[in-house]
Amino acid sequence: ISSLIGQTEGVIYIQTLRQAVTAGNWVCRIDDGTTSNKLGFFILSNGTLVINITRNNVSIDIMSYINFLNLTNQGNAKIALAYKNQDFALAINGTIVATSSNLGAIPSMSVFRFSELFGTGVPNVLIHSVLLFKTRLTNTELQQLTTL
Repeated sequence: ISSLIGQTEGVIYIQTLRQAVTAGNWVCRIDDGTTSNKLGFFILSNGTLVINITRNNVSIDIMSYINFLNLTNQGNAKIALAYKNQDFALAINGTIVATSSNLGAIPSMSVFRFSELFGTGVPNVLIHSVLLFKTRLTNTELQQLTTL
């Protein structure tokens, strides 16, 4: 699957039933088959959606969206994470909710995981659709992609 994952830039997109997302779960992530190098998003116990990048076991939460589990829309959530060296953006339901430009290289990735309870490998999020892009979309394209 590594040929399908953008190694230096790309977009991870998912559409999920928001009420089925529970705290303490990875929504999805790409990694190298270990927990040492990964990029993805998870939900904290307070409902915050956190974007995390880990390189060589050094974990950095690069962006967060505090109100994810409190969105007024009770149905689907469309989430897109764009990544490229020094250029990250998070779009949810047609809005860019966070950006970051203070990180370096993306670690090499070969595995795509979604809907996983922390540390268990147990699926725990209802996913409707998943897309991987090998190039970073513009913020306008992210908004269009995630519009409900």
